[in-house]
Amino acid sequence: MICDRDEAPPLHIPTPSSSPRLRVLQRYHLENYFLDENVLARVFETLEPEGSWLRSPAAIRKCLRELAQKRIPYATALATSSYIRAEAGNVDIMAKGCDQLNIDQLVEQILGRAAIERVRVSESLRNDAIEHYARRVARTIQDSLDQDTDEWKHHTPGKALFNMFADRVKLDAARLKTAYIICAQNQSESPFQEIIDIFASFSST
Repeated sequence: MICDRDEAPPLHIPTPSSSPRLRVLQRYHLENYFLDENVLARVFETLEPEGSWLRSPAAIRKCLRELAQKRIPYATALATSSYIRAEAGNVDIMAKGCDQLNIDQLVEQILGRAAIERVRVSESLRNDAIEHYARRVARTIQDSLDQDTDEWKHHTPGKALFNMFADRVKLDAARLKTAYIICAQNQSESPFQEIIDIFASFSST
């Protein structure tokens, strides 16, 4: 099984050895793999005239980074809520060996489990822990944008970002995806290489 980061706690990715049957993509959404500025520039080579900013990988990257900058709060909120939800998890107050207990013993064990779960959930919802995680996520994205690395492409929700870019260039998002895939097939370094490698690993096991 393969899923995107939207289905897993951000910044906490299972490794192939720890989860051989479930592989989580390194990027938040599948659409994050459609943010390669070089491929996008090739898409517009046949759609835009000479001199258009859409034929420049650097100009496209600048546009994407500007759009991503505006999505830092949203990305941080998604990442933090997902992480805390995973940390707190489901509350489990199930008693053990119920058939051998009388009602008083059963209630006592249930209350004991509830006390343990109360402490665990309270720890997960500590203000300082939540603040630390939220600030770490926001700093990770902001630092990547400031230093012009590609890590922001991993953590910024790509679905909204890609649709914002498609809207900016006044092109249907589905049409842009199709053209992107065609152009990606014709270059040596595929933006989908991670996905290709995952499927290859499935077929070899």
